[in-house]
Amino acid sequence: MHYERRGLRARILRDNTTIGRGGYSDGPDIHVVYIVGEGIPPLHPVPEGAPVVVLRETTPGYVVARPEQGGGYAASGAYLRQDSCYEDWEKVFGHHLPIPLHDHSVSMINLQYLGRGELYRGKSKLVYMSQVLRRDLDGETVAKAPGQQARGYVRPATVDEWVERAWGVHRFIVKSPGNPAMAWTAFDTEEELRAFVAAYALTLTGSLDPGGEFVLTLPDTIGQWLPVTARRD
Repeated sequence: MHYERRGLRARILRDNTTIGRGGYSDGPDIHVVYIVGEGIPPLHPVPEGAPVVVLRETTPGYVVARPEQGGGYAASGAYLRQDSCYEDWEKVFGHHLPIPLHDHSVSMINLQYLGRGELYRGKSKLVYMSQVLRRDLDGETVAKAPGQQARGYVRPATVDEWVERAWGVHRFIVKSPGNPAMAWTAFDTEEELRAFVAAYALTLTGSLDPGGEFVLTLPDTIGQWLPVTARRD
């Protein structure tokens, strides 16, 4: 088979701190990527469909690797190291150390590009501060805690004055993932809660009856999130 492109083959280093957001480092079957671009020696043929990255200097002297296509990438916690010989790596980077792989996509978090309008993910309307900052704040919470659980509580059928003050108008209250002492979000109706669950590919278990408790399990990746839109009704 004839390969037209050539570059430098590198291996992905990842651990349990790597953020899963649909990048190369999020794919358990992806172990090798190919670095291409100016200054990269054409040492290895790039197979068709193989993951390809380019180098970018984010600050003077600090070089990272990013996917060749797309934009809006940030650190995922993964790195690239040599996959052939140290001499080839040193010729490019001047050292034998791994380099950061910035393949965590932030375009689903930073929503400035959508312009004006009320922001929705699926049928779930983003919270007020997300509308102001044009960032998906709930999405940031979900993406930073892959696989974690958030405990939720349903307003009791009958409440006294103090409970009434604590709950306000809300029927459902959800605590932060991994921090049950801190409130995360709240919903007035079951429809709003289920729209939120669908928007971020959460798994809901437990009881939604008055006084009940439930658990929201966060997804391992953001690949199943519903699209975000700006409505200008």
